Amino acid sequence: MHYHEDECVYILEGEADAIIGNETHKVKAGDFIGYRAGGEPHNLRNTGTEVLKCIVVGQRLDHDVADYTNLDKRIYR
Repeated sequence: MHYHEDECVYILEGEADAIIGNETHKVKAGDFIGYRAGGEPHNLRNTGTEVLKCIVVGQRLDHDVADYTNLDKRIYR
């Protein structure tokens, strides 16, 4: 979860579970996911038999703080 940056993902190939907070959503090629700054923790888990290919786009500001809740880690930039 990023505190200052919006982020989005476009799935090119494959299938995955998009985990957003406590919810899990099935995603596949052609799906788009938008994550707002300060929103729920999120990640993608490949559930298919092929490589999951996606484009991840974010603001990449000079300053951001992000929590990786599953790893119990925080990054500062």
